[in-house]
Amino acid sequence: MRKQKAMAILLAAGIFCAIGSYGAGPVEAYLKAQDETENVFRPVETVITVEEEFDPPTDPKPGDVITKRPVITNRSETDCYVRVRVHFSSQEAEKLCEPLQIGNGWALHEDGFYYWKEVLPAHSSTGDVFTFVKLRSDISKEELIPFTISVYAEAVQAVGTDEANAWKNYQ
Repeated sequence: MRKQKAMAILLAAGIFCAIGSYGAGPVEAYLKAQDETENVFRPVETVITVEEEFDPPTDPKPGDVITKRPVITNRSETDCYVRVRVHFSSQEAEKLCEPLQIGNGWALHEDGFYYWKEVLPAHSSTGDVFTFVKLRSDISKEELIPFTISVYAEAVQAVGTDEANAWKNYQ
């Protein structure tokens, strides 16, 4: 009886060891397994330029039409939304000119910016913001003063958002 008990213990120990050597390996591997992945985020800079055809007159006169054709070019690798603000150097200068004829594709919003109505694809340009500046014909040559018209542009990436949210989150 003692021998049988001893044999049973030895058999149980053998079975335990056999199961342990096969079962412990996978369990240990499961408990110790490690995996790693690397998520690389590469920021993309939004780069735009204001380019224009401009033909300043040497001797401006009332009624002159001056060619000035600003466009915004997306130099980025990503699509973007664009808006511009047109600014005369003074109110007096603005009064010397007829109202600007803003080009197709642009819409004036309440904030004073003109928004390009479409997403501007990478490496492309908007249509003309305007094509000319016309001096009023009902002013005298003596009333003319030197002035500038600045076109200030901003852009925000269009990927993953609509236009309203893109500008709302723009800082």
